[in-house]
Amino acid sequence: MRHLIFLMLTLGVSLFGEDLGTVEVSGKSESQPARTEGFSEVFSEPEYIEQRSYMEAAAAQKRLTTEEAMFIPGVQGDPLKALRSLSGVTSLSDMTGELYIYGSKPQESQFSLNHLPIGYVYHAFGIHSVLSPDAIDQIDAYLGGFDATYGDAMGGVIDITPRYPTGRDSGFVHAGIYDASAGVDVALSDNLSLFVGARRSYYDLLLEAVGKSTGTLDKESNTTYTQFPNYWDITALLDYRLGDGNALSLEMLSAKDDLTIQTYDNAVKDPEATGNIDNDSGFFSAGARHRFEGVDYSAQTLLYYNYNHFDTELFTDYFIKSESQLYGLFHQSDYQAGAHLISFGGELEHLDIPLDLNISRPPSPNDPDYDFTTGEKLRVDETIRFNSAALFVQDNWTVTDALSLRYGLRYSASDYQQFKNLIDPRATAVYRLGYADTLSVTVGRYSQVPEGFKTQKDFGSTTLDFEHSTHYMLAYEHNDAESQWSIQPFYKMFDNLTIDVLDGNGTTESYASKGSGYAYGLDLSAKYRSGRWYAFAAYTYLNAKRQVDTTDPTKYPFYGDIPHTLQLLGSVRFRDTWAFSVLTKYNSGKPYTPLTGTYTDPDDGRVRPLYGELFSRRLPDYFTLNLKIAQQINLGHGQQLTWSFELMNATNHENVTDIRYDDNYNIEGYVTQLPLLPWFDVTYRF
Repeated sequence: MRHLIFLMLTLGVSLFGEDLGTVEVSGKSESQPARTEGFSEVFSEPEYIEQRSYMEAAAAQKRLTTEEAMFIPGVQGDPLKALRSLSGVTSLSDMTGELYIYGSKPQESQFSLNHLPIGYVYHAFGIHSVLSPDAIDQIDAYLGGFDATYGDAMGGVIDITPRYPTGRDSGFVHAGIYDASAGVDVALSDNLSLFVGARRSYYDLLLEAVGKSTGTLDKESNTTYTQFPNYWDITALLDYRLGDGNALSLEMLSAKDDLTIQTYDNAVKDPEATGNIDNDSGFFSAGARHRFEGVDYSAQTLLYYNYNHFDTELFTDYFIKSESQLYGLFHQSDYQAGAHLISFGGELEHLDIPLDLNISRPPSPNDPDYDFTTGEKLRVDETIRFNSAALFVQDNWTVTDALSLRYGLRYSASDYQQFKNLIDPRATAVYRLGYADTLSVTVGRYSQVPEGFKTQKDFGSTTLDFEHSTHYMLAYEHNDAESQWSIQPFYKMFDNLTIDVLDGNGTTESYASKGSGYAYGLDLSAKYRSGRWYAFAAYTYLNAKRQVDTTDPTKYPFYGDIPHTLQLLGSVRFRDTWAFSVLTKYNSGKPYTPLTGTYTDPDDGRVRPLYGELFSRRLPDYFTLNLKIAQQINLGHGQQLTWSFELMNATNHENVTDIRYDDNYNIEGYVTQLPLLPWFDVTYRF
């Protein structure tokens, strides 16, 4: 139950800091190549889109086309779920969309769709993302050392390139086990095209149809539902090609999630954390963008608006209500002057967040003894308003045929509380050793605003400042016609982290910008393509530790510290239209704080736990085997039918995500992730 509370509170309070994604638009925005049959776009080297300011062979950057991403077993037709298969990226649960990148927390990394804010990236429990797959052209993952055009992130950046409509008068209809979706790309005139894609889950509708609109969600935790989790989303892109390299686009994203559940698991252990959880959340984002692509100059300007709402009622008389509005303007120019590509621009934002809350301070993963019943309840009714600005400039300099440099600065300022203005320098060097081998090094400083609730006066402190990390990235990369492999050591040093300030009873009473930490490791990856075969292997070693509170300088294992991650994928194409693939993934078990004993609370007679050293033990290692067989059939006249059948966790391996205790804190079982789960979907394109 603690984890349900954590989910609800995290979703709500993340609005305070506007933990929003932004998306980076590609300079290449014109007609995209049509999809081919027989999965040939997967088994041959894809034609990646490269922004003008992109630096080839720089350390810690990976990319996937939509076709590559959706081919990976286990993504269930959602390209953004393929991010879990990248080396250096870890998810601690199959049931969330949280990504830990090179030892950074999920909220320290930024999703971006061309700088157009996304309210949240994944629907409840990480089932699907909120973007239509046909609106995504490419996914670029910068796991560290990203350039000066990106800000308010000190972990990594996931940059999604949109697929603008081309007026092909085409479309698709898709149906899977959980949901159905459809989309069209139509020409409204010679130069004006529209794409609209929509998705709706229907498991709740099926349950209602068979008379099970109420039922049991989880027998072991005694959790029932009266509104089964459901969701919908809409993506719309309107593109007007003006000619002479100019284009205008209107872009809209919207999503909504609902659930109503009842939990009684904590009736004795944490009696106030028992009862009804009713959540209604969603967002709407809209942007107007001008793009220009010339011979020596390119630019984009985006005016955007983002609205988020979060309305959750918890148990008895507790609630979280927020409706945030974000207004922004972003510009980037890229100018080629001989051997120099100069990029410059900036961003302005204004944010309004009205808050209406009656809740306790959110539980921290660093606090295993969180108790909602005795936690101080805070009543908040106020509106947070602030403005922020950023300026950036950088130079991509081709020094010689073998040596390239990228160096730049990013300036950030805010009128929120006592946040200081700052400048983050960043630099990368790439040296070509031969036609297929490169060596690169990156050093840079990265800053972001702490989690929003920690800066709110009732929940935390009004004297916090930006958190910082310094990245040191090194890469040796080989890339030829059929194979690609890389060796990438990395080191992230964290400072000015927001950590707990404890009272005399060891309870968090505030926060201070006094923490430090580090994450270092090694990222090894290899990829091979040859006509009928496609394979990759990835291994990551990680050591990540952080300071927890101001009274203790010790750096403890970070809850996202997963020392070993290994992934292997193999695919074969046969009979022209068929393909089979297998993905196996192993990683070390996540760390946890062991229970060492119990005591009886003299105030209410409840049995309470005693814990040992923070994150000093690990749960059993994680292993999964995903299988997928698919067929892509050309029906003629531009029509295509694709179906796929997947088995997630084909060995039905019991992957433990938590320990389940009875009312006296004796181990009674384990919370596990997905069992063997079949998936079938079919897509018709016309």
